[in-house]
Amino acid sequence: MKLISVLSLIPVVVCALGTARANDTGTQAGSPVVVDIDGTKLTADDVESKVPGRLLQAHSTYYQTERKTVDDFVEMYLLERAAKAENLTLEALLVRHVNDSIAKDPSEETLRVYYEMLNTTEPYEKIRPQILERIRQARLLRAKAKYVESLRAKASVAILIPA
Repeated sequence: MKLISVLSLIPVVVCALGTARANDTGTQAGSPVVVDIDGTKLTADDVESKVPGRLLQAHSTYYQTERKTVDDFVEMYLLERAAKAENLTLEALLVRHVNDSIAKDPSEETLRVYYEMLNTTEPYEKIRPQILERIRQARLLRAKAKYVESLRAKASVAILIPA
C-alpha cells in the first residue's frame, strides 16, 4: 500500500521539480520560458509539444527573411568596398562594371518576336518601349548578379546565422 502511494506521488514530484527548475533558471532543458500561467512557467518546448509544427512556418519565414537581409547586406558591403578600392562612387562602379557590360539592345525582329509571345491586344508600337525596358532591366539584373558573384568569389564570406 505504501509502495502504491509513493509511486502515485512520482508524477507530482517530477512536475514540481520541473516547475521549480523553470522558476530558477527561466528555462527548462534549454528551452526559453514563453508563458507564465498562474505561476507555472511554460517553455517553447511545452508549446511545441501541444501544437506541433505550428511555429515551423514562422521560424522558416523568419530564417529566410534574415538570410535574405544578410545576403543583401553582404552584396552592398562588397560593392561599396569595391567602389572605394577603385576610388569611385557606387553609381560609377555600377556603370563601369555592370551597365557598360550589357549587350546592345535587341534587334527589331527580336522585339517583335518577344511581342508576339505576350498575347496582348495592345499594338506593338505602343508597348515597344516597355518591352525594351523590361529586356534592359533583366540584362542589368543578370550583369549585376554576375559582378557581385565575382566580388564574392574574391572575398571570404561566411554566413553565421544559426538555422
